[in-house]
Amino acid sequence: MSPNADFSLGDTALFYVTCPQCQSRVELPDYDAESNQTVICDNCGLAFSYSDPEVRHVAHDLMPEKIAQHIPPLYATEHQDDPLALLKWFTPDSSWTWYITEYDPQERLCFGVVIGHERE
Repeated sequence: MSPNADFSLGDTALFYVTCPQCQSRVELPDYDAESNQTVICDNCGLAFSYSDPEVRHVAHDLMPEKIAQHIPPLYATEHQDDPLALLKWFTPDSSWTWYITEYDPQERLCFGVVIGHERE
């Protein structure tokens, strides 16, 4: 399994809210925690207000859509000798690392290699 670092979040805003109508992600490039703001959903056109507890930071999104769209579906790489790992998760306070090779966005289920106490 080979690591790949070609994917980047680029100009993605660091904060976002979820549209209450279509559930799509609405980025907040100018987020200010001190004020309530109104945004317009690019997907459905709904204008809505949000409050600070509804705002999420992209660091809490472990599978960003920009990366998920490049990860093959489940079972797509099962016959490859050395499938490419497109995403790496790790815990900085331990030795556990996850290398993701396949992903099902509906089930939010991943497949790959886990390296912790031993390689699994």
